[in-house]
Amino acid sequence: PGARIAIGGSRANGQSVSRGISPAYGEGAGKMYLAKVYITLKPTVNDPQGLTIKGGLHTLGFNSVESVRSGKYLQIKVDSDRADVEQQVREMCQKLLANPIIEDFAFELEKVQA
Repeated sequence: PGARIAIGGSRANGQSVSRGISPAYGEGAGKMYLAKVYITLKPTVNDPQGLTIKGGLHTLGFNSVESVRSGKYLQIKVDSDRADVEQQVREMCQKLLANPIIEDFAFELEKVQA
């Protein structure tokens, strides 16, 4: 398994989140990375799908479940250096994958074999 590096995202208040290691440009050039992208509804947004899932879990006897928030999980392979991959994935999320009005996103990068 490759090294996992937690990287960026955005918070409900619109602020950018930056986590993990900030490598020098050019480090790891020619490496393949798997971006694991997590897109969730902002805490203030109603989640009817989550409520339905919670109700179903209760029906199945999982009564200790207090709440459920649904979201999306994506895996994206990118062949570039780590700093470039981080920038590209952040832009993908900001421009297409996440709706900034109602969703937050976070992602982590994992080195994988090309």
